[in-house]
Amino acid sequence: MINAPRRTNDPKHWRDRAAQMRALALTMTDSETTILMNDLAADYDKLADRAAIKANGKKPPTNAKPRQACRDLPRPPEAMS
Repeated sequence: MINAPRRTNDPKHWRDRAAQMRALALTMTDSETTILMNDLAADYDKLADRAAIKANGKKPPTNAKPRQACRDLPRPPEAMS
């Protein structure tokens, strides 16, 4: 059996996912959903950065801070009404 290339190690895969998530976020009417989707897109960008580092033969850093949960963020004024 031939091993398929692992897309998880491809920075372009993660950049494409981030772009798709941002495009989808633009169609959302709920501000909390938009925030969450943009946060996910940023996380995809971080995965792309790590994949790029790994592709260059280096070990990705492990000192990343945990992301704050979206539900803990202050709500936009339009979401409070």
